Amino acid sequence: MKNDEHAVTRILVVDDQIDIRTTLRYLLSEKGYVVLDASSPADALLLLKNTSVDLVLTDMNFRKDTTSGQEGLSFVATLGQLYPELTVLVMTAWSTVPLAVQAMQIGARDFIEKPWENHQLYDIIATQLKISKSVSHTTPSLNEDNGIIYQSALFENLMQQIEKVSLSHANVLLTGENGTGKSLLAHHIHQTSPRNEFPFVSVNLGAVPEQLFESELFGHKR
Repeated sequence: MKNDEHAVTRILVVDDQIDIRTTLRYLLSEKGYVVLDASSPADALLLLKNTSVDLVLTDMNFRKDTTSGQEGLSFVATLGQLYPELTVLVMTAWSTVPLAVQAMQIGARDFIEKPWENHQLYDIIATQLKISKSVSHTTPSLNEDNGIIYQSALFENLMQQIEKVSLSHANVLLTGENGTGKSLLAHHIHQTSPRNEFPFVSVNLGAVPEQLFESELFGHKR
């Protein structure tokens, strides 16, 4: 059962590194949260059998699988099955956009990259707890559109806007933190547009040197 009082909001930190758990326990306790911790998904599941928490903040890579994030993904999926109303945030030092999207597709609410910025960590946790509290009061139904699963009126409004703009030839700028689903939305716009028979070309502009910008986007001849 969740409590409305901030002082008794319980957060479970799951990470195999004791220094990470200790740091997060200190930082989040300073903000008034009650912090529990576990060193593995198995230990976390045992704890959750007897203890109610409001939010789980879990690493994606543990000692059994240090780089792929598969152990973390399996844990997120299990939490979604056993505790569908539980707010889950994932974090990893080996972050990639595909991994972040995959984690959110199976139930994670947001994605945090190590090393984190404290103010960003606080903001994400506070925001997700607020959203969770709002959802628990309104209990809207889940919606799915081309693999995008959502449960809020705000996101429903966003999808309606996307349906309109995808039929036009307007340029679209999607902004947001890593892991919020911008790539998924870009693919969705392409799939629902009159240009869906043409290739969808993704370019990481941050990785393109300035002198190769035109060649990368428009091609070149010797």
